Parts: sequence; structure tokens; C-alpha cells
Amino acid sequence: MRQGTKLVSVQIPSMDKAHELIGRIDQSGGIPLILLPARSSFAFYMSVPEGFYALNYESGKLKGVIKPGFHILSPLNKVQYLVSKQWTVFDSPVDTCTTKDHVSVDIDCIVVFRIRADGAETFVTKSSPSSLQMLMSDKIKESVRILARKKELVDIYSLSGNNEHVTGEMLLDLQNTFHEYGIEVKSVTITQVAIPVEHSKRLEDISWFTTREEDQKVSTEFQILESELKKEIAEKRESLRNERLYQENRLNVARTNKEKDVARIQQETKSELAQTEARTTSQVMNIKEQQDKVTSEFQYNRERKVAEIQSDMKAALEELYIGSSKFVKETAQETDVAVRKMRAEVDQTTTQQKAEMASATRERLAAAKFKEEELKAKALTLEAEVEKKISNMMTSKREYDLMIKQLQVMKSVVNNQQFLVMGESGTASKDHNIPYHGPSIVYETNILQEKVDHLQGILQTLAHAKHTL
Repeated sequence: MRQGTKLVSVQIPSMDKAHELIGRIDQSGGIPLILLPARSSFAFYMSVPEGFYALNYESGKLKGVIKPGFHILSPLNKVQYLVSKQWTVFDSPVDTCTTKDHVSVDIDCIVVFRIRADGAETFVTKSSPSSLQMLMSDKIKESVRILARKKELVDIYSLSGNNEHVTGEMLLDLQNTFHEYGIEVKSVTITQVAIPVEHSKRLEDISWFTTREEDQKVSTEFQILESELKKEIAEKRESLRNERLYQENRLNVARTNKEKDVARIQQETKSELAQTEARTTSQVMNIKEQQDKVTSEFQYNRERKVAEIQSDMKAALEELYIGSSKFVKETAQETDVAVRKMRAEVDQTTTQQKAEMASATRERLAAAKFKEEELKAKALTLEAEVEKKISNMMTSKREYDLMIKQLQVMKSVVNNQQFLVMGESGTASKDHNIPYHGPSIVYETNILQEKVDHLQGILQTLAHAKHTL
């Protein structure tokens, strides 16, 4: 019967020798999990090596785990156990596993585990390397036999390897079982499956015949698939040929319809262009007639207004000058009459009275002279106001003349032969000799009419001022 991995505890003279033994097989063929170091009773210090859980006891009572490194402790303290932190590969051969078709096979299984950091004290107090070996070996044999019983001989090799679908339940079962002992199980791998020689020969024969049958089956299926594929290719070619003919026919029909549509659209376009050109010519003629009419009316109104303004300005100026001269003459006549009257009165008085009258006369003459000068000043003021109003009227007349010049410029633009007239459809008229400026002329005519009315208002104001004077 094959032997599996042996787990042991090894005594060492001191903790300094721990690394020489851990991870190696000792003289008995076992793998050390726990080292039992000896210590002098009179030592006050110790050095804990890396890679171990050092369990410290004081007077025979467990006090906990000491971290690796140098420590100064009482002689009553002793590291009684060094528990390995390394992963351990546990090989467990399982003999005479019965398959589903009642054939005995041998299976090798490897389990990788280690002692957890929080499970070192638990492992030491609840278990030991030898008891863990026995318990783990029995649990692995039980799980492997259950796996083998689910497979027939021809499928037994499918158990080999680290297949989670095969060993997943087994790994979970081992983890749950050994967790309470402070053990962490990492993986389960079936490394080898061995069957008896007589069954191996039969299995080879079955495999050969099975392979031959599968080859024949695959060959037959390939021939059937090849025949179906050829048939499908032929049908696809025929379908593509028919589809190509159908599409060519549709393309020819569409091309014919397109040519008809193009011819129809061209004919309609020509007709629309002819109609548009006729409408445009008619509209241009109407616009030209309206323009000539507006221009003639404006010219007539302009000449009439200019004549009226010139006549009114001449009459206003004459009246203003006549009124001013008459006012000055009347003032002078009144002054002369007053002087002659005072002189006659002076001649009739006595000498004393003449002296008094002379003095009074001089005063009255001075007052009359002052009055005369004041009246002359008023006359000059009136003349200045008249000249100012005449200047304003001349300014308006210059503005009016400027408007007349603008109108003449506009008329020259209207008569320019380089301008084109656009119709309603956006096309240019072929009659390049007909300009289009009708709306602009009407608008400018209205503006000029408003300014003429404004000048007439100024003349009325001037006439009112004349009457007031």
C-alpha cells in the first residue's frame, strides 16, 4: 500500500536551528509542522525567527503569540511551540476506488494547506500534526471515493487536474471541516488516476473503436454537409442571377421614367420661363409709365411751387422795406411838427418865459432827439430782424435748390441704361434699356412735397410778423 505525506513535530535544541529543519523532510520521512525548542531556565532574552508563530507560555500557561525578533523576557516565559507559516503540500493516495461501473482504480490527490495566523493557538490546543494527518487523509479518501463513484471507467480520467467543476465541492468540504482546527485549505488537485492492466487494455480497445466510429460519423456528416453546401451554393447562385436580372429590369424601367420626367420638367420650365418673361416685360412697362407720370407731375409741382415762393418772398420783402421806410418818415414828421410847435410857443412868451421856455424847449428837444434816436434804433432792429428772416428764407431756398439737384441726380440714375429690372421669379429681364426706380422716386417726391409745405409755413409766419410791425 502506498504511503502519503507524514506530518510530524520535531524537537530542536534552540530556536536558531528552526530554519534548518522547516520545509524539509526529517529522518523519519515526515514534514515538520511544529518545532519544539529547548531553552535555558536562566536566560532573560530570546530571539524569535521569521516564518513561525511563536507560542509563549508563562509558568505552563499560554500567554499568546510573540512576534518575530529579539525579546527580553522573564525566565518564567518560554516559547514552547514554533508553528510553521509555510504552505504544506499533503499527498494522499487513495487505493481501490470503485467507479460507477464497478471497476477499482487508484487515485493520487494533493491538498495544499497552511495554519492560519489566528488559528495557531487553536491548532496546538485542539490537534497535533499526527492527528491532522490522520483526519485529513481519511477526509480526502472519503471525498475521492465519492467522486470516483460518480464516474464510469471511460470517464475516470476526467478527474485529473485542478478542475474546479470536479474538485470544487471537495475543496469547499475540506475548508469547512478543517476551519475549526485553524487550518486554511487552498487547493485540491488529483494528480494521477491508475486503472488495472486488464481494464486498461479493454479501455484502449473501446477508445479505438469509439474513435473509428466517431471518424466514420464525422466523415459521413462531412459528406452530407458538403452535399448540402453545394446545393445551397447552386441555389444561391440561381437566386443571385434572378435578383440581378430583376434589378437590371427595374433599373431600365427607372431610367426610362427618369428620362420622361426630365423631358417633361424641361418643357414645363421653358413654358414657365416664357410666362415669367412676359409678365416681367408687362410689369416693367407699367412701372415705366408710372415713373414718367410721377416725374412730370413732380416737375410741374416743383416749377409752380418755386414761382409761388419767389413771388411771396418778393412781396414780403417789398412790404417789409415799405413799412420800415414809412415808419421812419412818420416818426421824423412828428418830431418836426413838435419842434415847430414849441418854437411858436416860445416866440409868444415873455423874455423870462422865453428863457424858461428855451430851457424847457431844450429839454423837450433833447427828449425829442432821444426819442428820435430810439425810434431809429428800433427801425434798425426791425431791419436786422427782417434781414435775419430773409437769411433764414434764403437758407430754406438753398435747401430747396439742393433737393432739386438731388431729384435731378435721381432722374439721371433712372435714365441710366446699365441697370437691370428683376421680375417676381428672380430672373433678369432681357430688356436692358428699362430701369426700375418707381417706388424710390415716389418716396423722394413725398419728402420734397413736405419740405415745400414747410417753406410755405415760414412765409406765412413772415407775413404775420409784417402785419404786426
